[in-house]
Amino acid sequence: MSFLGHLPEPQEILPAFDMGIFPSTYAGETFPLFLLECFQAGLPAVATDVGEIPAIFGSPPDARPGALVSAALPPAALAQALAEEILRPATDRHLAARWAANAAARSRTYDLEALIDFYEACFRDLVEGQAAPRHAAE
Repeated sequence: MSFLGHLPEPQEILPAFDMGIFPSTYAGETFPLFLLECFQAGLPAVATDVGEIPAIFGSPPDARPGALVSAALPPAALAQALAEEILRPATDRHLAARWAANAAARSRTYDLEALIDFYEACFRDLVEGQAAPRHAAE
């Protein structure tokens, strides 16, 4: 493990990684950009289920770009559960490939052009009086 300090363009080194790990226990996590950067690089991730992280991972579980671990576990059990999920793809190549494919697919949900199209459609619906709820993942 290496601590590289501040990197102005972290996406340049992400392809050298096997996985992203985000073990936060802070319930206020909103949108960890690190996870999206991992997914854009085709990297799966193991993270805790705090804040908005489960929404970023999406559902159903077999379409997720990695694993979510309950942050409510006691510290020793949380560390053990994280370690087990981090090691799973090392012994299951099919799982590793599925997580990587799911990561790349999940990153497209947050593609800038797709988000612009989504918001344009929302505003168009509002202007036309058809304010039906939409979801960005549609």
